[in-house]
Amino acid sequence: MRRAVIALVCALVTAGSLAVVPSVSALGVAPVGSVGIDVSYPNCGMPVPAATFGIVGVTGGAPYTANPCLASQATQVRALSLYANTGWNPKSPYISATSPHRCARTDSSCPAYNYGYNAGLAAFALAAKAGVRASTWWLDVELGNTWGAVAQNRASLQGEYDALRARGVATIGAYSTTVQWASITGAWVNGWPSWGATVLTSLAQARTYCTGHRFTGGATWLIQFRSVSGADLDVACLVPSAPSAPRGLKAAFPRSHTAAVAWAAPIFPGTARVSSYRVRWSSTAGRTWSPWVSVGLHRTATRTRLVKGHAYRVQVRAINAVGAGAVVTLVFTQRR
Repeated sequence: MRRAVIALVCALVTAGSLAVVPSVSALGVAPVGSVGIDVSYPNCGMPVPAATFGIVGVTGGAPYTANPCLASQATQVRALSLYANTGWNPKSPYISATSPHRCARTDSSCPAYNYGYNAGLAAFALAAKAGVRASTWWLDVELGNTWGAVAQNRASLQGEYDALRARGVATIGAYSTTVQWASITGAWVNGWPSWGATVLTSLAQARTYCTGHRFTGGATWLIQFRSVSGADLDVACLVPSAPSAPRGLKAAFPRSHTAAVAWAAPIFPGTARVSSYRVRWSSTAGRTWSPWVSVGLHRTATRTRLVKGHAYRVQVRAINAVGAGAVVTLVFTQRR
């Protein structure tokens, strides 16, 4: 993102030519194949063209700096995400040896962690002061900022990640390239969502980078490319996802001391077909549970030897090739 002043394009690729699938939140920040735009302090004073989604920089090119146009830019985009510049500067006046952790003299990673943690708090405070909130943030990891040893760099990034988590940010990913990520972090595999930076100049090229460029080890959510006018655009990739929760879970009592539960398929099966359902039961108000048991693709399960008048809980989740989906819970009292 640390580029020369960018001339914004006023016309993006039309949405009609892009593939859209249901359940935006299950796939990432935007519908698969849709095109968004990212802007920050270099774009101050320029209009932000319409796009399916937008990512706005909170900082002004380095940690502990501010994008003076954050508030105005954030109001001009839909499906807002935010990003913050990162780094580790051992000569920074913002280094703390006591907050959030008290650092031992021999621990060189602790001050770096504190530096990143407090940078995350500072960035979040800047956004809050501007009245801007987003559930997805990106950590901008580029060689243009100050860095040190790999261990300290990782500590700083982890600190910033943890600070945003502590402030309730649901999703935090990394913006970088494979080369820069390897140089700064030693090719750290942490599973964070990745947003890939490129010098590509076409949507078709950018789409091909949605696979094979997982520099964090996590799924690639976005690939950045540049319009012919020099604007930073981003294509949303398909993010592998597990199923949503099964629907309509209910209990029946076909005979004494027996409960039979049934449910409907999830609204969203994820990015792979549902391969099975798993069920578990609790007779202790959820304090302890039986092991998860697969019932295959059958959407029913039965439990015997139950006590009339006693309260039970049952949970069901769907499974696909990505993993276990969201859980639905039913509390019922045995009637027979």
